[in-house]
Amino acid sequence: MPPSERTSVRAYTRTDAESAAKCLTDALSDDPLAIATFGVAPWPGFFRWMNWQLFESFGMGEVAVDEATGDVVSAALWEEANMTVGAALRGLCMFLYMVISLGVRPGMCMMSLMSECESKRQKYAPTALHLQTMGTVSAAQGKGIGRNVLQSGIKRADARGVPCYLESSNPRNVPFYKRLGFKVVEEFYPFENGTFGNGEKCPGKGPVCTLMLRDFEKE
Repeated sequence: MPPSERTSVRAYTRTDAESAAKCLTDALSDDPLAIATFGVAPWPGFFRWMNWQLFESFGMGEVAVDEATGDVVSAALWEEANMTVGAALRGLCMFLYMVISLGVRPGMCMMSLMSECESKRQKYAPTALHLQTMGTVSAAQGKGIGRNVLQSGIKRADARGVPCYLESSNPRNVPFYKRLGFKVVEEFYPFENGTFGNGEKCPGKGPVCTLMLRDFEKE
C-alpha cells in the first residue's frame, strides 16, 4: 500500500528502529555499492545494527512518518566529525554481526570500504557532519519527503557553522543531493581491479562511490 499524502518529520527515536530499518531496506534494495560489498541486497538486520550504532553513538537523525499508519517512510542518520570510543566499540559489534551473518569475506569487504571512505572524509571534510545513511521508500520517492528529512540535518550543520558530507552509493541519487547544495568532490571505484564481497572478480571499474560536500550557509 502506498504511503498517504500526509507525513510529518521529527527526530529519530529508539522506537523507530524496526520501521526505519524496513524503510532503508526498501530504499536501498538495488543499491549497487551495497550489493557489491555484501554479495546480497541489504536486509533489515543490517540497518537495525547500523541505526543502533549511529543513534546510540551520536543521537542525530530524522524520520518522516506516514501519519495514517505511523510507518517511517524516510530516514536519515548522521554522525559527528570525530569518532567516539563508544562508536568504535559499537562499530566492532556491527562488524561481528556481519561476519556471523554473511561470513568473513563480506565483513572484511565492508570494513575495507568504510576505512577507505573514512580516509577520504578526513581529506575532504574533517569538520563536517556526516550523513551516514539516508533513504526513502520507493512508493514515497519524488514527493519532496526525503528533501524535508535532510533539511533538518542541513540546518543543524548551518547552525554550527560546519559543512555537510556524504558518500552517494547510487549515481541516480547524485542530482537529488546537488539540488540540496552538495557538490561532487570525487568519484572513486572501490572494487576496481579487485573482488566483490562474494569473492567474484570485479569486471571493469565496478560501482562508483560519489563523495559530496555542502558548505554551510550563514543564517
